[in-house]
Amino acid sequence: MIDKSGMVHGGLAVAAIGLATWAWLSPAGKADDTDVMVLAGKPDEVREVRWVDADSEVTVSRAADKGVLVAVTSKKALASNATASNAPTPAAAPVRTRVFPGTDAARELTGKLVPFRASRDLGPMAADKAVAFGLAGNPAKLTVSFGERAETLEVGGTSFGGGSTYVRAGGRVYLVKTTTFNDLKNGASGLTERALIVVPREKIERVVVREGGKSREVVQRFADDRAKSYYADPAEPDKRLPEVTNWLERLMRTRIVDFADQKPQGEPQLVVELEGDRKPLGAVKVWAAGDAAMALVEATAFQGVVTIPKATAETLLRDVEAVLGEAK
Repeated sequence: MIDKSGMVHGGLAVAAIGLATWAWLSPAGKADDTDVMVLAGKPDEVREVRWVDADSEVTVSRAADKGVLVAVTSKKALASNATASNAPTPAAAPVRTRVFPGTDAARELTGKLVPFRASRDLGPMAADKAVAFGLAGNPAKLTVSFGERAETLEVGGTSFGGGSTYVRAGGRVYLVKTTTFNDLKNGASGLTERALIVVPREKIERVVVREGGKSREVVQRFADDRAKSYYADPAEPDKRLPEVTNWLERLMRTRIVDFADQKPQGEPQLVVELEGDRKPLGAVKVWAAGDAAMALVEATAFQGVVTIPKATAETLLRDVEAVLGEAK
């Protein structure tokens, strides 16, 4: 018996290869080494970059008081753990948007996308070729906003070999390097900062650590030189406090796991406040994990409650006694 579905898929594959060949050899596709301008503009004029595909939505925006923020909305429902054939189908996981501080890659994104250039201009494309180019139905979209002006590009499939991607803008189709969209795909993992504290170390001048009814204030010395910097008591700024310094370094290296669905109960077991240039730079509040696998944390850098591993929280809470009691 002939497998008609296989014949159909084989026919589409042949058509795709044929169209890819046409794209490279057609007169409209011929070009010299000069890049083709698709979207003009200046990187510093971009206010927002938005990527939408079948799996997620990613928005990179400039916030006047918080630098670059990256909002990620996943459209994927959690997989069911049910194995019984008569087990009820669980409700789809709610779609949730998480807002992260942006990484260096997020801050540099507009410079990579604007002005937006293509390697080839393939010209207007007939409607019957849209499927093979991945531009039929609801293709991925990239929208760049310059304040009141917004430009949207449709992003289709890749050419033969995968090195280039088909993009439609203003009724014309272009070939663009596939790597152009890497940062925005797969949940934008390279754009989202997960460090619990994102304040640049060199800006931190003063730290207050609170646990229970106890507190301690320390100052950072030689903040501009990572190799020489340390924390000291304000009364003896030239005497390094090794326990305090190592504990704060560990806190700086702590990364969040995810955003939490619940709010913490009661008062936090640990509070750390950062200051610089005579103004608050942010704070971290940690709750004990108890029987849970993760500990709940509130941090100024994140909009909402986040989690860190239970073991990490327990280590911070256990060693804070040494921080508060270290001799001057």
